[in-house]
Amino acid sequence: MARNSPGGEFDGQTDAELVRGIARLDPAPFEVLYERHAAAAFALARHMLGSDARAEDAVQEAYLNLWRAASRYERERASVRAWLLGMVRNRSIDALRRLAVEERRRVGLLN
Repeated sequence: MARNSPGGEFDGQTDAELVRGIARLDPAPFEVLYERHAAAAFALARHMLGSDARAEDAVQEAYLNLWRAASRYERERASVRAWLLGMVRNRSIDALRRLAVEERRRVGLLN
């Protein structure tokens, strides 16, 4: 992120410091955290789901969850990156389960 960007003042902060800012509902640290980890989050979701569109949805849901749960982040349990990627993994698994249910319904309708 460029230094003149809205999150520029937060670029030097650790991920944990950014999450504390997000817990205060400040969008600027959220932008910085997104820029730091979005590529890894998308790559994980894309690998699991095999679709750019589904991966984008999973990542969006994970970041929305991070926004809502930032005040509950516990540094002792995991790094912010691990916490976020865990959310992406969980959202991707949820998407795979939904796809499986939809496929079973589709196949059931065809028989």
